[in-house]
Amino acid sequence: MPDSFDAYLTQCVSPEVTSRFLAKVVASLPDVERSTTLRTIVGAVLDPSARNGWGHAGIVYAVAGDDPLGMWRRAVVMSGRCADPVATDEVLIGERAAQVLGVTVGDVIDLASWRLAL
Repeated sequence: MPDSFDAYLTQCVSPEVTSRFLAKVVASLPDVERSTTLRTIVGAVLDPSARNGWGHAGIVYAVAGDDPLGMWRRAVVMSGRCADPVATDEVLIGERAAQVLGVTVGDVIDLASWRLAL
């Protein structure tokens, strides 16, 4: 077990460690057909007109790498389509988030996220 939070982040939850764990441990289990990595980060849509003056924070989920489980393909799309998995300029947002932000299909939004300092 790592002896500090920084060591924990580096040794246990880094993208590299997660990918190796999936490839070497999870994929080798007899009942596992496929797996994928889902990342969760704190992010924000930048919006200077928001009450706080900078934007709307929220939890952002991202599939890291291949998505053989089709996690995003199972989403019920109310308008538009699922984001192209290789496009770096497309996102899929929830219906409530779209209402709060006042955005529709094709609108441009500015995103920001925070990185933990190690």
